[in-house]
Amino acid sequence: MTEAPWKQKINEVKDTSAEGYTDTSYAAFAKALTDAQTVFADSSAQQIQIDEALKVLTSAFEGLEERPVEPEKPTVEKVEIKANPAKTEYKEGEKFDPAGLVLTVKYNKGEDKEVAYSDATKADFAFNPSLDTALTEGVSKVDVRYAGKTVEIGIEVKADTPVEPEKPTVDKIAVKKCQLRQLTK
Repeated sequence: MTEAPWKQKINEVKDTSAEGYTDTSYAAFAKALTDAQTVFADSSAQQIQIDEALKVLTSAFEGLEERPVEPEKPTVEKVEIKANPAKTEYKEGEKFDPAGLVLTVKYNKGEDKEVAYSDATKADFAFNPSLDTALTEGVSKVDVRYAGKTVEIGIEVKADTPVEPEKPTVDKIAVKKCQLRQLTK
Protein backbone atom coordinates (compact mmCIF):
# COMPACT_ATOMS: atom_id res chain seq x y z
CA MET A 1 0.00 0.00 0.00
CA THR A 2 1.41 3.39 -0.94
CA GLU A 3 1.51 6.30 1.47
CA ALA A 4 -1.02 9.05 1.08
CA PRO A 5 0.36 12.02 -0.92
CA TRP A 6 0.13 14.29 2.15
CA LYS A 7 2.24 11.85 4.22
CA GLN A 8 4.84 11.67 1.45
CA LYS A 9 5.02 15.49 1.33
CA ILE A 10 5.32 15.78 5.12
CA ASN A 11 8.16 13.21 5.15
CA GLU A 12 9.86 15.01 2.26
CA VAL A 13 9.84 18.49 3.83
CA LYS A 14 9.60 18.09 7.62
CA ASP A 15 13.38 18.26 8.25
CA THR A 16 13.93 21.37 6.11
CA SER A 17 16.10 23.80 8.08
CA ALA A 18 15.81 27.59 7.98
CA GLU A 19 19.53 27.79 7.28
CA GLY A 20 20.20 29.11 3.82
CA TYR A 21 16.68 30.45 3.21
CA THR A 22 15.32 33.98 3.55
CA ASP A 23 13.47 34.67 6.79
CA THR A 24 10.25 35.58 4.98
CA SER A 25 10.10 32.52 2.75
CA TYR A 26 11.02 30.15 5.60
CA ALA A 27 8.39 31.70 7.89
CA ALA A 28 5.72 31.07 5.21
CA PHE A 29 6.94 27.49 4.79
CA ALA A 30 7.03 26.82 8.56
CA LYS A 31 3.45 28.12 8.94
CA ALA A 32 2.23 26.00 5.99
CA LEU A 33 3.93 22.92 7.47
CA THR A 34 2.38 23.47 10.92
CA ASP A 35 -1.06 24.13 9.41
CA ALA A 36 -0.80 21.02 7.19
CA GLN A 37 0.26 18.81 10.10
CA THR A 38 -2.73 20.10 12.08
CA VAL A 39 -5.14 19.32 9.21
CA PHE A 40 -3.58 15.91 8.50
CA ALA A 41 -3.79 14.95 12.19
CA ASP A 42 -7.48 15.89 12.37
CA SER A 43 -9.48 12.71 11.76
CA SER A 44 -12.57 14.80 10.97
CA ALA A 45 -10.79 16.81 8.25
CA GLN A 46 -12.50 16.65 4.91
CA GLN A 47 -10.67 15.77 1.71
CA ILE A 48 -10.98 19.34 0.40
CA GLN A 49 -9.16 20.64 3.55
CA ILE A 50 -6.45 18.00 3.16
CA ASP A 51 -6.01 18.83 -0.55
CA GLU A 52 -5.83 22.57 0.19
CA ALA A 53 -3.29 22.07 3.02
CA LEU A 54 -1.18 19.87 0.72
CA LYS A 55 -1.37 22.49 -2.04
CA VAL A 56 -0.33 25.35 0.32
CA LEU A 57 2.51 23.26 1.81
CA THR A 58 3.82 22.27 -1.62
CA SER A 59 3.66 25.87 -2.81
CA ALA A 60 5.45 27.17 0.31
CA PHE A 61 8.16 24.50 0.00
CA GLU A 62 8.72 25.29 -3.67
CA GLY A 63 8.69 29.01 -2.82
CA LEU A 64 11.59 28.81 -0.38
CA GLU A 65 14.09 31.46 -1.48
CA GLU A 66 17.76 30.89 -0.90
CA ARG A 67 19.47 33.53 1.14
CA PRO A 68 21.81 35.46 -1.12
CA VAL A 69 25.41 34.52 -0.52
CA GLU A 70 27.30 37.65 0.34
CA PRO A 71 30.64 37.78 -1.37
CA GLU A 72 33.59 37.58 0.95
CA LYS A 73 34.80 41.06 1.69
CA PRO A 74 38.45 41.57 0.89
CA THR A 75 40.63 42.05 3.94
CA VAL A 76 43.56 44.39 4.27
CA GLU A 77 46.85 42.54 4.47
CA LYS A 78 49.11 45.56 4.83
CA VAL A 79 49.52 49.25 4.18
CA GLU A 80 52.56 50.97 2.71
CA ILE A 81 53.61 54.57 2.30
CA LYS A 82 53.17 55.66 -1.31
CA ALA A 83 53.89 59.35 -0.62
CA ASN A 84 55.20 60.87 2.58
CA PRO A 85 53.45 63.90 3.99
CA ALA A 86 54.66 67.20 2.57
CA LYS A 87 56.36 68.00 5.88
CA THR A 88 58.66 65.56 7.71
CA GLU A 89 60.95 68.00 9.55
CA TYR A 90 59.57 69.72 12.62
CA LYS A 91 60.64 72.02 15.42
CA GLU A 92 59.93 70.94 18.94
CA GLY A 93 56.39 71.93 19.92
CA GLU A 94 54.93 71.66 16.42
CA LYS A 95 52.25 69.06 15.65
CA PHE A 96 52.45 66.37 13.00
CA ASP A 97 50.74 67.36 9.74
CA PRO A 98 49.68 64.43 7.51
CA ALA A 99 48.82 66.64 4.50
CA GLY A 100 50.13 64.97 1.35
CA LEU A 101 50.22 61.47 2.89
CA VAL A 102 49.18 58.71 0.48
CA LEU A 103 48.99 55.05 1.47
CA THR A 104 48.87 51.96 -0.71
CA VAL A 105 46.42 49.52 0.83
CA LYS A 106 47.09 45.89 -0.14
CA TYR A 107 44.17 43.43 0.03
CA ASN A 108 44.15 39.64 0.27
CA LYS A 109 42.42 39.37 -3.12
CA GLY A 110 45.47 40.88 -4.83
CA GLU A 111 44.02 44.30 -5.38
CA ASP A 112 45.65 47.52 -4.25
CA LYS A 113 44.00 50.83 -3.47
CA GLU A 114 45.55 54.23 -2.91
CA VAL A 115 44.18 56.30 -0.05
CA ALA A 116 45.20 59.92 0.38
CA TYR A 117 44.76 61.62 3.74
CA SER A 118 42.06 64.28 3.35
CA ASP A 119 39.00 65.70 5.06
CA ALA A 120 36.97 62.91 3.45
CA THR A 121 39.25 60.10 4.71
CA LYS A 122 40.68 61.48 7.96
CA ALA A 123 38.25 59.49 10.14
CA ASP A 124 39.82 56.27 8.79
CA PHE A 125 43.32 57.22 9.98
CA ALA A 126 44.87 57.16 13.45
CA PHE A 127 48.30 58.54 14.35
CA ASN A 128 50.72 57.97 17.20
CA PRO A 129 51.67 60.51 18.41
CA SER A 130 48.22 61.94 17.78
CA LEU A 131 47.67 64.99 15.60
CA ASP A 132 47.00 67.18 18.63
CA THR A 133 50.21 66.18 20.44
CA ALA A 134 53.13 68.60 20.42
CA LEU A 135 56.21 66.84 19.06
CA THR A 136 59.32 66.68 21.21
CA GLU A 137 62.97 66.61 20.29
CA GLY A 138 64.15 63.12 19.44
CA VAL A 139 60.85 61.83 18.05
CA SER A 140 61.86 60.05 14.85
CA LYS A 141 58.68 58.38 13.65
CA VAL A 142 54.92 58.61 13.53
CA ASP A 143 52.83 55.43 13.42
CA VAL A 144 49.97 55.60 10.92
CA ARG A 145 47.09 53.18 11.47
CA TYR A 146 44.65 52.47 8.65
CA ALA A 147 42.19 49.54 8.36
CA GLY A 148 43.77 47.85 11.35
CA LYS A 149 47.29 47.93 9.90
CA THR A 150 50.18 50.17 10.94
CA VAL A 151 53.04 51.72 9.01
CA GLU A 152 55.75 54.16 10.15
CA ILE A 153 56.67 57.54 8.74
CA GLY A 154 60.17 58.77 9.51
CA ILE A 155 60.29 62.35 10.79
CA GLU A 156 62.86 64.62 12.40
CA VAL A 157 62.12 66.87 15.36
CA LYS A 158 64.74 69.46 16.25
CA ALA A 159 64.97 71.47 19.41
CA ASP A 160 63.41 74.88 19.06
CA THR A 161 66.40 76.91 20.18
CA PRO A 162 65.82 80.59 19.78
CA VAL A 163 68.31 82.27 17.55
CA GLU A 164 69.95 85.09 19.42
CA PRO A 165 71.33 87.96 17.48
CA GLU A 166 75.05 87.99 17.27
CA LYS A 167 76.65 90.15 19.90
CA PRO A 168 79.22 92.53 18.56
CA THR A 169 82.73 91.63 19.51
CA VAL A 170 85.80 93.75 19.63
CA ASP A 171 88.55 92.31 17.55
CA LYS A 172 91.14 94.97 18.20
CA ILE A 173 91.49 98.35 19.56
CA ALA A 174 93.57 100.79 17.69
CA VAL A 175 94.92 103.82 19.32
CA LYS A 176 95.95 106.60 17.07
CA LYS A 177 98.36 109.18 18.05
CA CYS A 178 97.22 112.62 17.57
CA GLN A 179 99.26 115.62 17.91
CA LEU A 180 97.74 118.40 19.66
CA ARG A 181 98.63 121.79 18.55
CA GLN A 182 98.09 124.63 20.53
CA LEU A 183 96.60 127.45 18.81
CA THR A 184 97.80 130.83 19.71
CA LYS A 185 96.02 134.02 19.25
